[in-house]
Amino acid sequence: MNKIKLPTPTRQHEFTGERLVLGVGLDIEHEHYHRYVWAADMCAGKTVLDVASGDGYGSYILSQCAASVCGCEINESVVLAAREKYVADNLSYYCGDCKSTPFDDAQFDIVVSFETIEHIHEYEAFVREVRRVLKPEGVFICSTPETHEFRALSQVEDNEFHVHEFEKEEFVALLQGEFNLVGLVGQSFAASSMMWPLRSGLESLRHYHAQDGVVSQSDSGLIQPTFLVAVASNWNLPPLYGSYFSSQESKRIVSELLIEKFSLLDEKARRDEQLDVAQHELNIARSRIAGFENSFSWRITAPVRALSARFSSVSAFVKNMLMSGSSS
Repeated sequence: MNKIKLPTPTRQHEFTGERLVLGVGLDIEHEHYHRYVWAADMCAGKTVLDVASGDGYGSYILSQCAASVCGCEINESVVLAAREKYVADNLSYYCGDCKSTPFDDAQFDIVVSFETIEHIHEYEAFVREVRRVLKPEGVFICSTPETHEFRALSQVEDNEFHVHEFEKEEFVALLQGEFNLVGLVGQSFAASSMMWPLRSGLESLRHYHAQDGVVSQSDSGLIQPTFLVAVASNWNLPPLYGSYFSSQESKRIVSELLIEKFSLLDEKARRDEQLDVAQHELNIARSRIAGFENSFSWRITAPVRALSARFSSVSAFVKNMLMSGSSS
């Protein structure tokens, strides 16, 4: 995989939970980026369909490796925005329902669809449609939240955009209805620690590292490790295994931080809305005052107001003098 340039996060739309909006935060972005960068290896030189492509950031990532990429999204305004924002010679976007896409039979080598299937009532029809547009030897890459772990960490009883969440066995069984072979990869975002040998010849780890908006890949070992752990001997070295350490507590902490962050974003949005309303009302009041001050009746009564103000000043002066005299 060559280096991949990540799209620049710009929050042009509010994040509702229906689809990812870049700029909402590194945590959820890393999850989505990781899936697309991981899939990009398998898409190298292939014809690819990205179903539910959203604003196009994922299709753009895949297009840097694939022969061609078609993004398909049901929301027409989102499709139009993607065409404007992410442009490449091998990248195109189409408006269509994931259960009935505007593509020919056996058109694609790979179909990618991340965090889509849980949003669909007719998920069996979606998988059938994927099988239709795939070549016989084609590959379907998809993801979905595991319902128990997702709900436990998100602390959300019912996501309004998730019409059907899957358990692992149900998810596999659904895919096996159309595909003979199904492999699973787990993914979690959590505060954690990873240790991996820094030597060549290990094929079991690929580390994707993003820096300054560019993703680099290491086929073995970690890129820019924070610590170095050495094992030395004059006889034999023990096997150096890669390892990953995490805890349920760390995942829960991350989840709670996310919930707090989105709560703060909601509070900020509410306050911004109140400020907009107050500013609008202030502008209306200023306009009315300006209109009144420019009116004929206001101008013609100006001498009376001036005399009244002068009389009030004189009255206040006399009153103070009388009060001073009586007190002495």
